Amino acid sequence: ETKKTVKEYIPVPELTKVVPVVDKKASITASLVKGQWYQFIFWAQKKGTGYYNVNTDELNKIDLRTITLDYKRVKTNDELLDAFYAVQGPTKGRELSSDVKLKRALAQINFGSEQSNRQDAGVSKASITLKNVPTTFYPLLAGTRSACGNISEQDIVLSDNDVMSEPLSVNSVNYDYLATTYVFAPKNDPILVDASATFNFESGTTTTVKAPNAPVKQNFRTNIIGNLLFANAEWNVTIDPNFQSGDIAYDAVSSCLQAGQTVTLTEDYSVAAESAGVDVVAGAESVLNLNGHKFVNENGYAGLKAALQVKGSLTINGEGSVICE
Repeated sequence: ETKKTVKEYIPVPELTKVVPVVDKKASITASLVKGQWYQFIFWAQKKGTGYYNVNTDELNKIDLRTITLDYKRVKTNDELLDAFYAVQGPTKGRELSSDVKLKRALAQINFGSEQSNRQDAGVSKASITLKNVPTTFYPLLAGTRSACGNISEQDIVLSDNDVMSEPLSVNSVNYDYLATTYVFAPKNDPILVDASATFNFESGTTTTVKAPNAPVKQNFRTNIIGNLLFANAEWNVTIDPNFQSGDIAYDAVSSCLQAGQTVTLTEDYSVAAESAGVDVVAGAESVLNLNGHKFVNENGYAGLKAALQVKGSLTINGEGSVICE
């Protein structure tokens, strides 16, 4: 170093260590060469996930200067993705004892909808799609935008997963916690990513919520919350007390024949004025017993003075007459 400006970082494999974390604590010891300048990177993650390139037991293959995230293995709502880091130094080799606090290396993106117990709004699974997200993190550059690299210009689709069981609490308000994931982000200034979530309702239908240009910042939550599942519908209702012009007169003979019933005349019958005859609809099986009377269209529709229009089935019994033009 010259005036505390680092010219080159040279990894020291002998100083690379993997230690267990118990109750969020770990103890690390190392033998440092006196007077030699060192920079230390600490990284904590869930073992065995395979999400990060440091997931190896071969110490000589661990280089914390560049950490990559493989989203192909990641599911939506996967808390195992969370990871923490810290950078210490540069410092000269000497006797030292120091406390190091690791902070989250990622930003969290959450989707939460206003709470509802409606049966038609039950969401069982969710999936998140990301774009313009970094897939590489450089801890030594964490304070700058250069800390994030390899920005994905293609959609990264995280496979669907069950929604979260606990609520999402934002400013003391609880929301239904539908979807969450983590992305690399710089420590100081936020960057913008495109995020969307698809929700699978228990009824079998789906809906998608898009959040383009969502700001993300390391160790901060970006909450996409609100009325995500519902569309507000509004009707302006006016009651019109006036009846439609014209009246419909009840005609027992016509009504029963249209309904596929049996009708027996007790007097001569004429179809209603301006009528095109009694319509025996398709599917109806009607019976007309003239019983010695007339069934006639005298005042019907001028262009079609039919007595009966049979589209279903009609049986005529008894003495009498059916008269029409």
